Amino acid sequence: MKMEILLDPTSNKLMVGDLCDSLRIKLVTTGKKRWCDSIRIKLVLVTHWFTLIVLSALRRSDNENMLSRSLRIRRILKDGGEVRGGSESSQLSLLQEYIEGTILSSLEDRWVWDLNGEGVFCVKDVRNLLDDVFLPKSPIATRWIKYVPIKLNVFAWKVHLNRLPTRVNLQHRGVLVSDPSCPICHSEDEDLAHLFFRCSLVTDIVRLVCRWWNIAWASIDSYSNWLHWFNAIRLSPKVKDLLEGVFYITWWSIWRFRNQVLFSSLVPRKDVLFDDIVSRSFTWCRSRCKSNFSWVSWLQHPYLISL
Repeated sequence: MKMEILLDPTSNKLMVGDLCDSLRIKLVTTGKKRWCDSIRIKLVLVTHWFTLIVLSALRRSDNENMLSRSLRIRRILKDGGEVRGGSESSQLSLLQEYIEGTILSSLEDRWVWDLNGEGVFCVKDVRNLLDDVFLPKSPIATRWIKYVPIKLNVFAWKVHLNRLPTRVNLQHRGVLVSDPSCPICHSEDEDLAHLFFRCSLVTDIVRLVCRWWNIAWASIDSYSNWLHWFNAIRLSPKVKDLLEGVFYITWWSIWRFRNQVLFSSLVPRKDVLFDDIVSRSFTWCRSRCKSNFSWVSWLQHPYLISL
């Protein structure tokens, strides 16, 4: 069995001619490819290195004296001659390095899936691969709290990405906004950091939430600062998830209050906002917890609830 290598150095593609009595692979130096033999059965195009094809060809040679077989890299412009220096010599050395010490099986060729290390195809592996390629990357992992409705998790995800239609964001998108100031306090332009962390109403509400959960309040001016502060809170993991759900409900209630200020004919009451947060969080969290805690426990010491 004889083999010759046909490698296009400009595109890193391999052309393999499987002949009746030999496998010939030749080095391409021009755009036109010629074969010395006049009989050709099939042609295979490989888009990356040629290890698999070479090994497959060597397997068909009964695995005897693989390197002693006639393996020749020849130039297309000259039929014959020895391997010269430069790229030809380096390519031959690289090929010998790939196949040296390789022991090939006599089994039939088969497809192998190598994304999961088990050799078995799985749709999940393809999805994860496509997500890694096409989805935007974020230094902070997406957070998901099972104690609150899906819409609140999606809302918190938009808060994290700054995708809510605040007045400043609307201006950035080319929407004409007559007054960019916060509709609640009118002290600053309404961007996401102000609306959920610096607004005077939000500061008062968060103080009440911290007092209710017996945790120290800190002045926070952005989502990243809130996340750093929240990660430092010392609670059991399940109770901490419950507290994070309460913050999601707080943000959602503040956004709902803001929309009522802008679009409702009735002026919403600020004095009942915290009470709405407590009652709504009890209803949503209790219905999604396996533990059947009472309203009194939730009102007096939610951080001691056993989940």
